[in-house]
Amino acid sequence: MIYIVSKQNSNRFRLLGMNYAVVEKPKANCVNLIYGKSEGFCMPDTNLLWQTGLNKVDNLDATGTWKSSPTFFANDQHYTIPFDLFSAVFYLVSRYEEYGNFAPDTHNRFPPEASILVKNRWIKTPLVNIWVNQLLEEMLSLDAALKHKPRKFEFISTIDVDLAWKYKNKGWIRNLGGICTDILGMKTIKLKERWQMLVHKYRDPFYNFDYQNRLHQQYQIDNRYFILLGKRSKYDKNTSSKNLYFRQLIRRLNVNAKVGIHPSYASNKDSGIVQREIRTLSQILGIQVKLSRQHFLVHQMPKTYQHMVQFGIKEDYTMGYTSYSGFRAGIAAPFYWYDLSKERQTDLLLIPFCHMDITPMHYESKSIDQACKDLTIFIEKVAKVGGLFSVLWHNESLSNSEQWQGWNKLYEHTLAEAHRLQGQG
Repeated sequence: MIYIVSKQNSNRFRLLGMNYAVVEKPKANCVNLIYGKSEGFCMPDTNLLWQTGLNKVDNLDATGTWKSSPTFFANDQHYTIPFDLFSAVFYLVSRYEEYGNFAPDTHNRFPPEASILVKNRWIKTPLVNIWVNQLLEEMLSLDAALKHKPRKFEFISTIDVDLAWKYKNKGWIRNLGGICTDILGMKTIKLKERWQMLVHKYRDPFYNFDYQNRLHQQYQIDNRYFILLGKRSKYDKNTSSKNLYFRQLIRRLNVNAKVGIHPSYASNKDSGIVQREIRTLSQILGIQVKLSRQHFLVHQMPKTYQHMVQFGIKEDYTMGYTSYSGFRAGIAAPFYWYDLSKERQTDLLLIPFCHMDITPMHYESKSIDQACKDLTIFIEKVAKVGGLFSVLWHNESLSNSEQWQGWNKLYEHTLAEAHRLQGQG
């Protein structure tokens, strides 16, 4: 137990993820952290935890270091911990910056370039985990008998099913349109692939779920599937939820993994669509759906998560970026969403991902071999702090088809490294 000696208490302390108690005076024979005064075992107070709602954040640009780790909300005065660790954690994990004024990207999303972590090139560093571990070290130096439960490395693979089949189960009209497009675009390889599949000589490349299952069993991987069920539109192109084979696939995936909803792109403008999609998936599975991840990672604070809470979702896996590998909330661990608009912690658990299939290929222009080498360094960094390493893939990116030729090597490498590191825990 850590005793925080503070002038007042706040619900915002709950995001720290620590076993703590706020007291007015130091407890005898205990580890006491003096918050806001430069005396004893102490830390500066920048006042963020005592505010309500959204306010101008002071000292955000006051960066520094602590035990070689970068910090913000830093203070030049003499403190044991030279920055307001509590406010820094709250700022990152509450996603405070995503409520503010920013210029959204083309999909109306919070742009990573507006984040303090990207601006300072800290995006690949699990700062919250590091800070908490360093705080624990300081506390143990004061009381070696202090009870604590070290976190162990965890790994979760998550796969979005935006297109269960590349060609099959789309109907002859859509495939004939595709053939015409292939011919006009002189896409001879795709045309040959489509024709071979349609005459039953070639397995649909996107339907590689048996391959995935073998890998997950081989490496003992905890995995999730997120199913897109939205009506066909520019960004929502999966097979119809009425299709018998699609419904059978969904039930089959639920046998060896957890299955959640992938709310459609169109649903971001209409909460009623989200509710219908969750209900449809629940009916297919015969159980209440409790997991979600937004299609295209489109979500706005606090509206999107409020809808998830309203419709019974308990875990959301959207927290991450497409264009950057790393930690959107600065943390490699699940955490409960804090609704700043209502100033309360909810029971919606956010599970952040830190690596996406398309990022090294498209945004970082890496070769497959270089992506594998970088992945090893990245995942070992997370394992070192006992963090969660969650990845986002698609069944199409495991297809060995077109742009994804050979990229399944990175996925296999990731699972093998995760298995190795979990075995060392």
